[in-house]
Amino acid sequence: MLGKSVIVAWSEKDTTLDLSNYFDGTIRVRHIVSELDEQENPIYLEDEFFSSASVKIGEEPVFIREESE
Repeated sequence: MLGKSVIVAWSEKDTTLDLSNYFDGTIRVRHIVSELDEQENPIYLEDEFFSSASVKIGEEPVFIREESE
């Protein structure tokens, strides 16, 4: 990830961002840990992949970066 740009984004309501001015092609969206299970272990959500022109975000902050080939 050295030398790659990362954007942290969230919105008060679900929305779609066009980040094609910042990234080409496919981007990876990594979710933060926002819940714990019964044993207080973190619940990890799967990474999501979107076109840089159509990135879905919501209330929880996410890390957005270009997907490595």
